[in-house]
Amino acid sequence: MAGKDGNGHTSERSERHGLSADVDVNLSDSVEGKAYTAHAINVSAGGCCLKTDAPLEKSQVIQLRLRLTATDAALPVSAEVCWVDTLAGNRGYLVGLRFIDEEPL
Repeated sequence: MAGKDGNGHTSERSERHGLSADVDVNLSDSVEGKAYTAHAINVSAGGCCLKTDAPLEKSQVIQLRLRLTATDAALPVSAEVCWVDTLAGNRGYLVGLRFIDEEPL
């Protein structure tokens, strides 16, 4: 079901799950090879929302390593940035990501 979230972003709604996880964000097209740490706000089958200090841009493709706090295992995931909101007081960004399926159907 398509709708608008509290920030006015159009989104496809899928079931979301509360999640406390550390997320390592590596920019796939970063010339400098910088890595950033982010915190997952929510996760669904199609994507997630992160709070990060990474200055990401809409349509940018990034590589994530989702590392759950209860385990040392990390899941590598590719995602496309759908929207970016700057937090007040220069406290970082909220970023909406859409997971990209790299497996051929």
